Amino acid sequence: MKNLEISEDENYCLQQIFKTFDICKTPEEIFYSLCFCICVSQSSQHETFIVVDILKNINFYNLPFKDYALVYFLEGSTFSPKNKAKRLISAKKDFDLILRILEMEKNPHELRDLLVKFIKGLGMKTASHFLRNLGYRNFVIIDNSTLKFLKCKRPKSDKNYKEIEKRFVNIAEVNCVKPAKLDALIRLREDWTQIF
Repeated sequence: MKNLEISEDENYCLQQIFKTFDICKTPEEIFYSLCFCICVSQSSQHETFIVVDILKNINFYNLPFKDYALVYFLEGSTFSPKNKAKRLISAKKDFDLILRILEMEKNPHELRDLLVKFIKGLGMKTASHFLRNLGYRNFVIIDNSTLKFLKCKRPKSDKNYKEIEKRFVNIAEVNCVKPAKLDALIRLREDWTQIF
């Protein structure tokens, strides 16, 4: 993908997307950003925003919930609500540790490795998405969109994920674009194709 051209409309949309990531976030906002990244798997962004609104409305950040109670609120709004309820409750239990990891003075990739290592249910893709949404620009969300763009198969291990990510980062560098921007552009163009 050499000589990448980004239209004015696309640039504007990308600026709006990244503007939301650059805002300083409170622990509660960070928590709901994590909830979004956990719930977006196999769901659309629109559906996931609805799920996060539900979580905010039931005050999930402050109130205790059992798996079955959370499933009740998630059913009909997201794919695999039982699995996601377990992962959300697990992330909530580990949230203080997540905040401590985020406060460490380490490079972003080390932060991601720590999140994956110590937070149950947080894989490379979710951790990358989470950190990208907190303003880190060198991460790529390796999912169907990026795999289709790279014409490669789903990663089989964390090491393989990083290899695929490196390929994507190299393409971004050749085009003088941050990897997260190229990632978002691919999704944006995919969404526009579905709309028009």
